[in-house]
Amino acid sequence: MIKFLFLLILSSSLWAAEWSLWRVSTKLFFENGYLSFSREKACSNESLKDTLHCSKENSIAYYSSLDSDYVVFIYNQGIGIWGIHDEMNGTFSYKKSLNEVLIYEFMKLQEWGVIDISADSASILINSALSKMLGVSDTNNKKGSINGIEFEYGFEHDDSLIVYRAAADGGALDAPSELFVLMPELKTMRLNRIDYFNEMEIKKVGLGIFYMSGVKDLTPFRVYDLNGVLLNQGVIQKGFVNVKKTPVILEISNRRTLLK
Repeated sequence: MIKFLFLLILSSSLWAAEWSLWRVSTKLFFENGYLSFSREKACSNESLKDTLHCSKENSIAYYSSLDSDYVVFIYNQGIGIWGIHDEMNGTFSYKKSLNEVLIYEFMKLQEWGVIDISADSASILINSALSKMLGVSDTNNKKGSINGIEFEYGFEHDDSLIVYRAAADGGALDAPSELFVLMPELKTMRLNRIDYFNEMEIKKVGLGIFYMSGVKDLTPFRVYDLNGVLLNQGVIQKGFVNVKKTPVILEISNRRTLLK
C-alpha cells in the first residue's frame, strides 16, 4: 500500500499524458497464424523471474538487457519497444539504436522459447522484416533508422507489411496500459526535464553527482528507488547530492523529481 501511494502521489505531479506518447518506439506484429508467441516457457523459467514481468494473459514486459533505457512488451502476436526517455529536447542519447534492440530482443524471444522457431529461422525473419522497416537491404539492418511506428508482417510480406509513417527513429506511439500495470515505475520516468520546481535547477556534473542551484546548505533531502524504497537521506552540502545509482527519485521539501 505504501509503495502504491508513493507512485500515485508522484505520478499525479506529472503533466497529464506526458508518458502516454513515446517518441522513440515501434511495434512489429505478425499476421494471425504466421508466428505464435507463448509466455509459458519463459515465465516459468526460474533464471528469468527477476527479469520478466508476466501477466495472467499472454503478455510479458521487461527492460532490454542490451540497453536498459528501452522497455519491451510482448503481445500475443508481436513485439513492441519503447525508449523510456524523451529525445525531443536533445538532452538524451540512447546507447543503442531502436533497430539494434529489436534484433537483439527478437532473438532473445527465440532463445527463451517465446517463439517456437529455430535460431536461424528467427534471424532470417527479423532481418527480412527490418529490411522493410528500415528501407535498406537485409545486410544493413544495423544502419539507418526505423522509418515508421507500426508494422504487420504476413504470409505475403511484400504486400502485407503495413507502415504508418512517423519520424525516425520510430515515433510517438502509445504504449499498452498493461505495460504500466506490470511496470508501474515507468510512469515516473516520463519526468525527463531539468527545469524543476521553484527556481532550483539541477545539473548532472559527474557519475552520480548532481548540483542544485538555489538550495540552501543543510536543506534535508531523501533519495528513493523507483519502487518508493528509501535509499539514502541527508542534507545538501554546497549544492551537491551524490547518489550511488540512477535512476532514483530525489525529494526536497516534499517535492519529488527524477534523477537519471
